[in-house]
Amino acid sequence: MTKAVINKVITILGKLFHVKTLIILGALFLMASAFLGWIDEPVMRWIRGNKIQIKDNLPLVISYGSLCFLAGLFSFIALFRRFTWVSVITGIVGLMLSLNFFLTFCLFDSKRIIAINDLNQQEASILTFNKYLPPNFGISPTFEDSIAVDTILDRFYATFHFATFGWYLAILGSILQLVAFLKFRTIRNIKKFSFFLFLIFIMFYLSVALPPYIAAEYHRNKGDYYLATGMYNKAIEQYELAKRLDYNIAYANNFHTNVGKAYFFMGRTDKADYYLYRADIFIGEGNFPMALFFLKNAQLIEPSISKTVGNSLISWAYVSFGLLEYKKGMFASAIESWKKALETDPSQVQAYYYLSRAYYDISAYEESIMAGLQFLKLSGDEIMEANVSSNIADSYYRTKNYGLARVYYLNSLRLNMEGNQRAFMSVLGR
Repeated sequence: MTKAVINKVITILGKLFHVKTLIILGALFLMASAFLGWIDEPVMRWIRGNKIQIKDNLPLVISYGSLCFLAGLFSFIALFRRFTWVSVITGIVGLMLSLNFFLTFCLFDSKRIIAINDLNQQEASILTFNKYLPPNFGISPTFEDSIAVDTILDRFYATFHFATFGWYLAILGSILQLVAFLKFRTIRNIKKFSFFLFLIFIMFYLSVALPPYIAAEYHRNKGDYYLATGMYNKAIEQYELAKRLDYNIAYANNFHTNVGKAYFFMGRTDKADYYLYRADIFIGEGNFPMALFFLKNAQLIEPSISKTVGNSLISWAYVSFGLLEYKKGMFASAIESWKKALETDPSQVQAYYYLSRAYYDISAYEESIMAGLQFLKLSGDEIMEANVSSNIADSYYRTKNYGLARVYYLNSLRLNMEGNQRAFMSVLGR
């Protein structure tokens, strides 16, 4: 390599890592993050940064993405020499928003990551159901069966797993803003003070935010220990302490099952968790009518449980019961179960997927089309959309609407070109 080439590379790198270049890139990354996905919803679509509120009671405009967009826009002021210090402010704001987003999903409002993992389980259920459909050998979706949301570490991993490009871009943009400030020719002591102050602020934030959730997990684990050793009264005491420290625990199915197990051995039939535990046993045995009976009794005893785990558990029981009936060829019974699942919990998107095929199996083609279109409206997974597009096309074909049938077969091919024999053969008229 000649000296001229080396000098040219150094010049290019110098321009690339120039303060103004870093500020511009950081600003653009922060602004772009607002319009990209920050968190993945399996089966459905990424949630964009400008759609995720910092708190539920705030207006939608006050979202993570919107604030990052404003921070990026504001950071352009740092291009003027006198205001280069602005980059350190926007960098800190971007990093704090990103950190708060992560901790909100895994700790402060962990019902969000629990709901997303529920969609992850729906994706798994759909993949299992696919073997009852005509072949479509595309690339598998992103389901990962090792994901759990029971412990803090589980929720940390789950949040990392489901976090998408927008969140990472916000972090990168913030870091570039901070690097730009550190590269600028300011007094070294000011740089050190700014960096030190930022670290102190982060440590203070974490020391205030984390202890209640760590303590809640400690009491929950202690409750599990007492439950395993048969000390049921002490187990309940620990579970109650955990719930007072972290209200999000009420959204965890396993927590209610363990509490219910303690109440079961104490003979406390006046407690909703007792019935949830009994329902869990019947679900494990595949006895869904009895499971539904106990789940509904739990709601009668404690109506508020519907908002935490009650409706979700009932809906899943209906979905599972429907799948069992479908495998037996009892399509009408399966359809009724899946309709009840959606009435109980509209977030059970998987039910639309199953209905699109079950309606076809009983020659209810119009209903099959409507269920399929509803799934397409909600879904963001191309393989699943390809399968449902073929379902819709099959129904249009049966109603002799060949034009629309061809449109949806072609849509299926567009969504999944690899191994989509079902749509390919249909387009050819075979």
